[in-house]
Amino acid sequence: MAIAEARKVDAVRVTGKVKRGKLIVSAKIALPDGNVEVTVVTEAKPREWKRGPSREELLKHPVFGMWKDRKDMHDSAEYVRKMRGRIDRELRGGQRAR
Repeated sequence: MAIAEARKVDAVRVTGKVKRGKLIVSAKIALPDGNVEVTVVTEAKPREWKRGPSREELLKHPVFGMWKDRKDMHDSAEYVRKMRGRIDRELRGGQRAR
């Protein structure tokens, strides 16, 4: 069992910038001599949202319509649903795919 040690700390929050790998603090603060622990928190940059392909781009993709000439597959969505069911049963150790 670990024992946590409680200790009194004084905390000061300052802001600054990092330039060429160096931390530049904008405020002058008076600190007593001794050990310190510094935690640097950087601002998160806003993420750019990637727009997915347009409908026209999807329709041009080579896989679109790849099953259209299959005689054994009248409803491709139903075919895939059954295929996924068989795979799911196999992965769970149930019936083998037929």
